[in-house]
Amino acid sequence: MDSYRRLLYGRSLLVSRQLGLLACGLFALLMAAFYTNVVTLWPLPLVPSGAVLLVGLAAIEAYYNEGLLVAWLLTFVVTVPAFFFPPRGFIDGAAQPTALIAVVLAGGVAVAFGTIGFAIGVAVRHSREQHRTDRYQPSATVLPAVLLGRDDGVAMRAVLVAAGEFTVLFVTVWSGIVSLGAGLGGLPGIILLITLMTVPALLYAAHNSGLLVCWALAFAPLFGVFLARQLRFVGYPTPDQPVLYALGSGLLFSIPLGTAGFLFGVVVRRIHRQLQSPPGLNASPD
Repeated sequence: MDSYRRLLYGRSLLVSRQLGLLACGLFALLMAAFYTNVVTLWPLPLVPSGAVLLVGLAAIEAYYNEGLLVAWLLTFVVTVPAFFFPPRGFIDGAAQPTALIAVVLAGGVAVAFGTIGFAIGVAVRHSREQHRTDRYQPSATVLPAVLLGRDDGVAMRAVLVAAGEFTVLFVTVWSGIVSLGAGLGGLPGIILLITLMTVPALLYAAHNSGLLVCWALAFAPLFGVFLARQLRFVGYPTPDQPVLYALGSGLLFSIPLGTAGFLFGVVVRRIHRQLQSPPGLNASPD
């Protein structure tokens, strides 16, 4: 019975509940992104990059906690907005699927890619744990550390830094103190903005891990710029459209940069740990 529950719900129910909350947040953000059609700004081919994202999400979840149903949930909430609000150019408005058809199609895609990613994650984990006697024990602390960080206090301070970045950039752009123009001020402005998005994420990951916090650090400055520009320079009859557009745009560009900062930070931390570790001793796991 324990193996059955572990297969479906994961090794730790605490981690599974945390991933459920993550799924709710991803669903809300992606619904905003696809509703405003900002997915047309995505620099990579949508279908291949989406497939990699779905398989990767399921594989990471399965590697750290198993839980086939949780893997399906994560891939479903990422898939369903694309079928509810397909990007213009892929399908015209007259042929847009109904809600029921969208859910069925998203469910089929989620089950397929979620199962593939789940199998990859479980296979990799089992191959690494085959000689360990505690391989069936829950790993309730590993995934929260990867998602939020090792130290909750450091994570909270990083979130406050992200809020400060958002506030400063929003006020300066909206008030006209900083003029970023249609091209974000040209190449220097783009480089500055990318630096503000990636460097704090890299430093945080190197010190405390935490992928979600890295996403927040990358998202905050870009969201502040986009929201200020939408509210200041673009006229809308209702305020929800510029907010949703800025939210979706910030999400689409900040997640890749935040993930890159997280990965580079983890690599830096592991290199530093290897250099500091005595010869012949393995570094402690993440």
